[in-house]
Formats: sequence, structure tokens, C-alpha cells
Amino acid sequence: MQESVFNKAVSRKAALEKEPGLLTVTESLQELAGRVAARNNWLADKKSSPITRLAALQQDCPAGVALLSFDADLTGGKILLNAPDLNTVSGWLNRHFGGRGSLSVAGRDNNLLTIQFTWSG
Repeated sequence: MQESVFNKAVSRKAALEKEPGLLTVTESLQELAGRVAARNNWLADKKSSPITRLAALQQDCPAGVALLSFDADLTGGKILLNAPDLNTVSGWLNRHFGGRGSLSVAGRDNNLLTIQFTWSG
């Protein structure tokens, strides 16, 4: 039993001695910083990408609201939708866009309002 404990200790010691070699950086810190910045930019673009925004909007779309059109890029866009009232839509869109947009009533379709929302940023 003492021999197996000793063997485990020896193998653990060997593993610990190899770990510092795993942490050595073979590339320059400037190159590494560039890669980190590129990854961060990619994550920011992914978060604000039109498809991500549309998926989030559709996921918690209020009852009675229908998306008619969605046109967007990374800098802004426009949504056209039908809704029973303006309050439901304004709260929902403000949650998603943080108040960085404008609502306007574009018309009526039966008992529903046709609402246009534009945003930038």
C-alpha cells in the first residue's frame, strides 16, 4: 500500500513539473493582444447581428403582435409590424433596443396598428 501511495506521489510530482512548460507563451504579447481584440470584436458583432436581434425579438414577441418586415445591418435597421396597441410594442422594443429607436404609426389594418420602428447603433 505504501508503494502505491509513493508511486502516485511520484507520478503527480512528474505531472506538476511538466505544467510550467504548458504555460509558456511562444508568441509575442502584441500578437496575443491582437487575437484577443479580434475575438472581442467578433463577439460584439455577433451580439448585435441582425439574425441574433431577430431571434431575440421573435422569442418573446407579445401576443397579438405580428412582424411584417425586418431590415437591418450592424449599424441599425427598420421593423414593420402589426400590433393591437402602441404601449405593448413600445415596452417590448425598448427592452430589446434600450430606448435607441423611434416608433411611428404607419397606418391601420383592420383593428391593428401598423407600426414602424427604426434604430441605429
